[in-house]
Amino acid sequence: MARGRCLPYGRGITYWPLVEILRDDTGITLADERDAAIQKLDRWLGELLHDDPQRPAIRARLSVMLGFEAPESVMPDTPAERVERELGWGVRRYLEAVAKAAPLIVVVDDLQWAEPPVVALIEQLVERVADAPMLVICIARPEFLEQRRDWGAGKPNSTTITLDPLSPKDTGTLISRLLEIEALPTQLRDQIIERSAGTPLFCEEFIQMLIDEGRLVHEGAAWRAVGAIDQIRVPQSINAVLAARLDGLADREKRVLQAASVIGQRFQLRQLEALAGGSDVEETLESLRRKGLVIGGDGADDELSFRHLLIRDAAYGSLPKSERAALHDRFGTALEQQAGDAQQLTEILAHHAERAFTLSAELSLEGDVLGVRARRAMEWALAMGDRARRRMRFGCSSQASTWFVLQSPHCRMAAVSMLGRG
Repeated sequence: MARGRCLPYGRGITYWPLVEILRDDTGITLADERDAAIQKLDRWLGELLHDDPQRPAIRARLSVMLGFEAPESVMPDTPAERVERELGWGVRRYLEAVAKAAPLIVVVDDLQWAEPPVVALIEQLVERVADAPMLVICIARPEFLEQRRDWGAGKPNSTTITLDPLSPKDTGTLISRLLEIEALPTQLRDQIIERSAGTPLFCEEFIQMLIDEGRLVHEGAAWRAVGAIDQIRVPQSINAVLAARLDGLADREKRVLQAASVIGQRFQLRQLEALAGGSDVEETLESLRRKGLVIGGDGADDELSFRHLLIRDAAYGSLPKSERAALHDRFGTALEQQAGDAQQLTEILAHHAERAFTLSAELSLEGDVLGVRARRAMEWALAMGDRARRRMRFGCSSQASTWFVLQSPHCRMAAVSMLGRG
């Protein structure tokens, strides 16, 4: 299975879900220098497309998408207006080859954040791949269909599945199966059914909160209510349930979860260790796994993730602005140091630098702290604009990407300083 996710970081990171798929397939890691990464790409394509005469053309387009090459150096005969289409062709040919070697499932998460080129590429993939066993699954929030009402309409071999809220009866069945028996008082059970509004996550998180608090205990093969459980107030929304769960965590668990939320929905152990500090991060993560807040990370190098994006959002929202700013700044620095080629992560580093600066400016910080963060935001914004310009995709990206930093006197000073050095 090939899996990638769209990120809400803006236009410069358009192809990230496809980059994730390519990196996973080729074994390219963030720690790889550019030359080592290209060698891995060439070695994998040599195995996959060993007798395909179009392998050089496919390789050129994938190397551009991955950010290893500029279009003008490996696609010199391709007009600027066709670069985007050619990148789509390269990815499509690559996935066809993978599927012909073995049946392939392609999953794209959070499609509501996808830029038009990725959406168009997926549509072309489904329409044009006819002789390779491939299933493409796209997961999106409801707003995606609100913006693209014709998605999938009239296309052969495609279907749209909408997940509607559970009925009260089905919600009751879910609660019973989560607890294996009818462990909750009727009044409390009815309140959960009413306030969940058919959202399974609400039921799961509220019941887990009761377990964390010792209101529900497991004895043998059954659950038993303890104390005055019928007097518990049921929160009004899923956000309130998640906030209550986070408030009930031990301080160390909460701090580690908050640090992970700054990294994103998915994160690595070494990234979190650099951000959260201390020698007990792995032990704390194991506790959070047992409580159903994070999943994955079974192996030393395996990626972890929040069990649900709303859990990540709740953890991030519980951070004061000053801590958010500091964590974004610290993570950007750590990621830059860990990356073999930081330029391949330009958009992500620009995002964290922008967040650190913007939050600092909103707090009216002054002095060296704001100046350093302003300069860092400026430098990565310029790098992101230059990267977009070299891809010849957005004519004014360089100016647009630096607009936010130039609104601050500190950033104007940083810009003048940088110009002076140039």
